[in-house]
Amino acid sequence: MVNRFTQKAQSALNRSLAAAGELGHTYVGSEHILIGLAEERDSAAARLLSAKGVTSERIRDAVSEFAGVGIKTSVSPANMTPRTKHIIEHSARLAATAGAGFVGTEHLLAAILEEKDSVAYKLLASFSISVSEL
Repeated sequence: MVNRFTQKAQSALNRSLAAAGELGHTYVGSEHILIGLAEERDSAAARLLSAKGVTSERIRDAVSEFAGVGIKTSVSPANMTPRTKHIIEHSARLAATAGAGFVGTEHLLAAILEEKDSVAYKLLASFSISVSEL
């Protein structure tokens, strides 16, 4: 199984940790990965999201409304929710199935889009865009 991430995918995951901490959350959820993907400019996932009018600011606003904002915290990969870990593991399977040598941002986004019960999926659906088109 593919277990390596592209530089952009790794950066997006690091941005998700930073976003969770900046929002004062003590966990890293699918919504934080979505923020990280949107913030990783020039990545496949960011371009797809941007084409649908989904920006990191728009996602942050929706996450803030949904989960609230607290005092800045420090989170690590150990604070990832089980669903977030599953999304990351599933992205590796998607990359392997596609014959990719590395997990890219597009694989992370595709894994989110298959997790219909995740906060990230529900946020995307709430933006009145066709999630299936993504």
